[in-house]
Amino acid sequence: MSDEHRGSPRYNLSSIVAMLGDKECEIVDVSPTGIFLKGGDSSLERGDVVSVDLSVPLMNHIVPVRVDGFVIRSDEKGIAIDYAKPAQTWSHVLRILDIKEHQDDQ
Repeated sequence: MSDEHRGSPRYNLSSIVAMLGDKECEIVDVSPTGIFLKGGDSSLERGDVVSVDLSVPLMNHIVPVRVDGFVIRSDEKGIAIDYAKPAQTWSHVLRILDIKEHQDDQ
């Protein structure tokens, strides 16, 4: 989890694959309310509505998750997206994945 002091915890989860359109993107960080991606469509502008398709590893399966949101920033560093309406369970899934990845690192 990131050490930044924000409203929602940020996680750096390399186990999740993110697709923005037909381009695979690196997840810089993800939270219950948004996601920051490196790569993707550089022509996106603030306010553009997007869907991000995530492949989330849960219980020995890959679970497809689609999150809809809007671009809040797009520059050479990446694309910041706020979710239109995050599911309440998403924050629990992120915490579990964060714990699992840190256990796998040990």
